[in-house]
Amino acid sequence: MKNSLLTSVIALALLSGCSNTDYEGRDIAGSKAVILGSVQGAATRASGTSWATGDEIGVSISDGTEASTNIKYTTATGNGTFTAVSGSEIYILGSGDKTFTAYYPYAGEAGTAAGTVSFNVSQKQDEATQPNIDFLFATATANRENPKVAFAFNHMMSKVDLTFKNETDTKAAGDITYTLSNVVVDGTFNTATGHVTPGSTKGSVELTSSIGGTSSIILPPQTTTGAELVIEVDGKFYTATFNLSTEESKEHAFNVILNADSEGATITVSGAGIEPWGEGTGGDIPTTSDKPEAEPGVNAGPWGAEGSVQDITSN
Repeated sequence: MKNSLLTSVIALALLSGCSNTDYEGRDIAGSKAVILGSVQGAATRASGTSWATGDEIGVSISDGTEASTNIKYTTATGNGTFTAVSGSEIYILGSGDKTFTAYYPYAGEAGTAAGTVSFNVSQKQDEATQPNIDFLFATATANRENPKVAFAFNHMMSKVDLTFKNETDTKAAGDITYTLSNVVVDGTFNTATGHVTPGSTKGSVELTSSIGGTSSIILPPQTTTGAELVIEVDGKFYTATFNLSTEESKEHAFNVILNADSEGATITVSGAGIEPWGEGTGGDIPTTSDKPEAEPGVNAGPWGAEGSVQDITSN
């Protein structure tokens, strides 16, 4: 009985000498990571004003085990608090800060790094399709004593905002269908670094808007000569050919002003400011009101700092 009591006292003393700070190896439980995520800039994604219910991100921790690589976390309420499927949670083991990475949207399988994801934005973009190409990336640190992982996500693609306005003598009204053609539409997204690499495929992106409305296009960063904007409204076609330069993680805003003069309908695109995503150069580009010989089409297929603004002005 005395031997048993002595053994218990020694064991208790040994345990009390250990602490989270002293421990350098792996333990059994650790601390469950608490995943939080906000989006830098306007705290939005391209498709709305907040995370959407069911949005999924991929989270990894620097220890590189299967249990902490590319784990899917989802937000049930769209408030930026993410949870993993029960049994798949990431636990912070050992002492010291750990580095976490996260990306959106989720790809691949849990336990295996998602690597590089290929994309193609040549499609009819809208609120339903844009979240799939609005690639986000973030890093954060946490430790076992403070397991809250607060990600601040950045948009990694380029965003082009077009605001459609009427000149005083223009009668155009109602809905607009427009196509941006001859722009780079493909590339890759590195889920480990967040870097977007543009491809070389030229294509078209089709969207809809209205007079007085603003429409956003998501593109890979690029410098393209001879991008063509074709707008159809009230049965008339307005066209402009210009050089488009966009940057990764930046938003580029334009005003598109529909004009009517003695030579017929024209289009003017002028800088409208950059919020919130350096300044760039612009220029004057002649436009025509002729309907293109071939109808603009869309190839099927699969955003801080400020960006540059260009002025596109009619003759």
